[in-house]
Amino acid sequence: MNEKILSRVVQKAVKEINDENSVLASAGGAAVPQVQLVLQTAQTGLGALASVLRDVCYNSDEKALTTAPTLTFAHNTVSEEEVIDALEKVLPDKLKTNLRKDFSSLMSCLKRDKEMVSGSGREQGGAAVWKGANAIFSDIQMPGSVDGLMLSRILRRMGLLCPIMATSARGDAIMRDECEKAGMDGLLVKPVSKSALKEAIMRVLPDA
Repeated sequence: MNEKILSRVVQKAVKEINDENSVLASAGGAAVPQVQLVLQTAQTGLGALASVLRDVCYNSDEKALTTAPTLTFAHNTVSEEEVIDALEKVLPDKLKTNLRKDFSSLMSCLKRDKEMVSGSGREQGGAAVWKGANAIFSDIQMPGSVDGLMLSRILRRMGLLCPIMATSARGDAIMRDECEKAGMDGLLVKPVSKSALKEAIMRVLPDA
């Protein structure tokens, strides 16, 4: 399932959520805010990371950060360590704090502090809280050397607390365990249905 197909399914799921919310509101039910959908897509893990770095620029509190940081590598195949090295050179100080921490220890801390965020930029436990995306859907198998698991680990190291949902043709226990260890919040098995995406989106929506 490529990003264009997934995007269309997401759009249909969000439309259905909003339609149901409108019916509920017209029937005198509790007021539910409409879901505002802004999609950003990427074909590769490095492309997704570049999109996140643009969000870093646009949502940063640091006045000096006026242009989107870029990552450059001498070759096409990059390791997680090389990506972290590159990030240390371009990220704001708040997002560098956890880049080199032991990942399992980092996730233990994030699980204690983690909350659903909706772009408010609040700080929790002294850690930088993400101000960009409300949710990320990432394929596990992507072109290039940065797959979905590596992307998730890197984003968690950068302080991203919003839900990261994996998509994969595999739905076995081993894959689900790998996703959890990489800091992901769930796994959707491809082909991803509208109902499965709708359920996932409803789980990650902030409280009204």
